[in-house]
Amino acid sequence: IEQQQDDAAGIRAFQKAHDLAPNDAGIAGQLAELLFRNEMLEEAKEIYHRVAGALAARQDAKALCQTSYRLAYIEEKLGNAAVALEHYRQAFAADPTYLPALEGLATALLRAEAWDEAQRVLQAILVHHRDRLTESEVVDLEAQLAEMDVRQGDPEKGRAQLERILAAHPSHPACLRQMAGLEEALQRWERAYGFLCRLA
Repeated sequence: IEQQQDDAAGIRAFQKAHDLAPNDAGIAGQLAELLFRNEMLEEAKEIYHRVAGALAARQDAKALCQTSYRLAYIEEKLGNAAVALEHYRQAFAADPTYLPALEGLATALLRAEAWDEAQRVLQAILVHHRDRLTESEVVDLEAQLAEMDVRQGDPEKGRAQLERILAAHPSHPACLRQMAGLEEALQRWERAYGFLCRLA
């Protein structure tokens, strides 16, 4: 309760300061953060848009990336998937190495079935952040890349990637399901059944 009271007081104070200096990106940014933290998403969105404009004008790529990421997150929460995707793209354009934005963009692209772009973003995550990811996260990303190959009409490339993953991780669920699906598509029912049995 005390934190909420402090935040409410902070919001009132920063709102007054923002009214007096609407072009001050620092004040606007702090106000937006407080609004965001208190889940006042529509209000935060409006302020973040102003902040993003100021950051773009002064070419502050890192801060612009983080602000665009926040806008994308807000739009997702508000149910605006297409708008969120555009903000994720803006975040990626500003800083293609910022992991939260990369992960958000990849998820949004997969949801939109934009396979080719999703594949490029998943590859970027592995290139820039492999050493920060756990082994299971790396394997999951590689499995998603194999799925992208299949969805883009190259099942043999996808199969080769899945076989390589399964050689090192023989019980990886997503890979086993994908391999079963590939075998079913070729009507190789016994092989498909064999992969599904390994899920048990």
